[in-house]
This record gives sequence, structure tokens and C-alpha cells, in this order.
Amino acid sequence: MVKILIIDNEDFTKENGLRRLGYNIQKYDDLESLEAAQAFHIIISDVSGVGVKLGSPQEGAFLLNQLRKKYPMKEFAVYSGKLYNTEMTELIQGMNIIQKDQTCDDWSEDIDTLIRKVTNPKQIWQRIAKTMIENDVPTSVLEKMEHEYVEVILDNKGDFSKFPSDNCKKNIDSNITGIIHSLVAGIVLLPFSATV
Repeated sequence: MVKILIIDNEDFTKENGLRRLGYNIQKYDDLESLEAAQAFHIIISDVSGVGVKLGSPQEGAFLLNQLRKKYPMKEFAVYSGKLYNTEMTELIQGMNIIQKDQTCDDWSEDIDTLIRKVTNPKQIWQRIAKTMIENDVPTSVLEKMEHEYVEVILDNKGDFSKFPSDNCKKNIDSNITGIIHSLVAGIVLLPFSATV
């Protein structure tokens, strides 16, 4: 099940309604550390009054930006009634925006969009491949890994315990193998009909 973290130092009035709709939501007033978000697949944060312990004047926008760097396989969204300054806009570029005063129905639609993104096998592979390219994994190894990834999706029902295979591992640095394991550790795959 997809785990959703809401970060807001004020009451989150949609929490009970969204839980009744079946969403697995946890709310934190703020994060003590980036690691506190590790167990979640989707992170939605206010931009003001949170992330203050990181010491940036951009608060929640900076927090989301740092979380996205640390956890590239997660989906992120920002919500606020506040206008963003230029620095905030740069930090949250490409993230979904949710208006704070939306109805529960609108929140549900936005969360469903995030769930589709975070569970879509094609988008998951694109994120893995991007990280591997950034870490200079040779194209030939990347192609083998893609083939193995497709096999895991189709044949092994999402069991990533032996991904990548020993055959691929011998051609890449052990640090890269560690990165791959951390990327696939939190993957949630829904039935294909739910991910299109």
C-alpha cells in the first residue's frame, strides 16, 4: 500500500476525510531529519512553517528539494495558500502543486495522480536509469539491467531481491549496487490496470 506523508505545522483539515476514502496518510508537524521520510512513497508538504530546522529561509520548499535529492524514487507535492518567491519556485520546480483550500474530492484526484506516478513501472525504470546514467554505469550494463527489470515486473511479480543479477553486479562498482538496492527497496507496484 502506498504510504503518504503530509508535513504541515498547522491542522490538516482533509486528513480524516482522506483516510475515510482509503488513503494511508500520516501527518507530521515537521521533520527532525530527512530520514524520517524514508518509509513514505509520497510526500506532500506545506512551504511555510516547516523545514525550519534545516535553517533555510525557503523552509518547506527547501525541505522538499532536499528530500527529492535524497529520495529520487518518491513523488512530491507542495501545497500552500502562500505565494512563492523566485527561490521557492526554483526549489519546487517540477513538483505537483495542490491548493490548500481544495475540496477533499480535488485532493483525492491529486493524490491519485501522485499514486499513478509513483507506482508506474515505466516511470520507475526511467528514474532508476537516470540515476545509473548520473553514476556513469556503462550503457551495456544499463541495457542488461533494463531487461532484468522487465523480467522482475512480468515474471517475478515485483520481487526485486535479486535485482540486479550477479551478472550485472560484476560490471559495476559496489557503491552503485548499493544505490540500486536503495532505489528499489521502497518500490510499490500495483496491478497494471491501476498504473496506466
